[in-house]
Amino acid sequence: MKRVIQLNGIVCVALVFLAAPQIVLCNETDATLTPITPGPSMTLKEALAATDQRNTSLQAMRLELERAQIQISATWAGLLPHASAQLQYTHADHDDTADMGGASIVTRRQDDLSGNLTASISLVNLQAWRNVGIARQAKELTRFNVEEMRREMLLATSQAYYLAEVSHSLVDMYAEQVHSAKEQLDVAQKKVHAGAGLRLDEIRAENDLADAIQEYEDALLSLDTSRDTLATLTGTDGLPLPKASPDLLSPSGDAKGMIDAAKGQRPDLAAKKAAIELAEKQVASARSAFVPTLSAGWQGSYQITEPADMGDTDRSRWSTFLTLDIPLFNGSNIITTQNAKVDLRQATIEEEDAKREESKEIRQGYREYLSAVNQVHNSQRKVVLAREGLKLAATAYKAGSGSSLDVTEARRSVVTAEVSLATARLQSKVSLAALYNALGKDLRDMAERGGSQLTFHQ
Repeated sequence: MKRVIQLNGIVCVALVFLAAPQIVLCNETDATLTPITPGPSMTLKEALAATDQRNTSLQAMRLELERAQIQISATWAGLLPHASAQLQYTHADHDDTADMGGASIVTRRQDDLSGNLTASISLVNLQAWRNVGIARQAKELTRFNVEEMRREMLLATSQAYYLAEVSHSLVDMYAEQVHSAKEQLDVAQKKVHAGAGLRLDEIRAENDLADAIQEYEDALLSLDTSRDTLATLTGTDGLPLPKASPDLLSPSGDAKGMIDAAKGQRPDLAAKKAAIELAEKQVASARSAFVPTLSAGWQGSYQITEPADMGDTDRSRWSTFLTLDIPLFNGSNIITTQNAKVDLRQATIEEEDAKREESKEIRQGYREYLSAVNQVHNSQRKVVLAREGLKLAATAYKAGSGSSLDVTEARRSVVTAEVSLATARLQSKVSLAALYNALGKDLRDMAERGGSQLTFHQ
């Protein structure tokens, strides 16, 4: 969960960066651009599959399931028969003897070696049986927690993928701006050489080119950073480069229908319910500590060395026994029961809070997605207008009826519009992935689906 929060922070920082690209003035006018760092190409479907299979944090979490299964075996051990064997050897300084009417009898020999075999089994132990149920329920809770972490990792991967995808598009856009700035500089230089232009226009064009190159380099660094995050999440060597992928299905319907469809789908809510059941079992187990327990045992012994003269001369003996343990008073059991009841009440409240938060998360996620989609449409229109304005300004400047400042301003308008469009597209894709995650949908499954829409109706 911390990883997802951290990645959300990266996305927010990236949105700020995309919305307000840095403008750094320098004297660099060389239009040779640094190429994109090579790396393996990867679709969204491939990125999600790689995270599912190779993410180290997820693999470590899955080991908790094995640990939970081991705990089940450990609780069964308290109900299975126990057997132990002992050998006891004693060496004294001399034989112990007794005078029996003039005859000397050995009561204990100097060397004594005997063996014991003991076996026992629990016949009635209610708490031990309930502990088995607790261990099984704990494994079920762990399973839901693993699935919840898996979904969060898939969401983080989709966010990183979309961030890298948009960053890649911005690199291409800034490369176009460098080309456009270079053309403007070429026109300004030709005018100056022909005596029909101003040196000020040439200087302005050189600065515009330097700015465009710097913006390109900044976008390239942002792309590598997002690719690095994607590599960590997917367990990929090198810097994976997003490859064209179908978008996730767009949702249609209403928030109420989405809330109804999400019921029983989210593993985090299933985990809350499992936590309540676990707390109930723990209360029952704590109460079982006041119930008597009954166990049975068998013990056999064998005298290996010569028996003493006094006592039983039979070398082998055995016996059986029953033990009834009746708890009369144990303060710790009372405290344990009280704590278990508090845990149960707390788990119940947390489930209710999670249910309310689920509905809010779905409604808010749907609103954010619709807002982002509207922003994409508006930004697309602004990009078309800004490009048309740049074309007109560049044409007028070449014809001598416009100024280089008009071209610079028009190019800045294109950059602003393009960045706004990229930001809106990133926000729409990220919010859609978050919405499906809130609905309990498996993002890996969603990335593999065909079609155009997923409908939710009340």
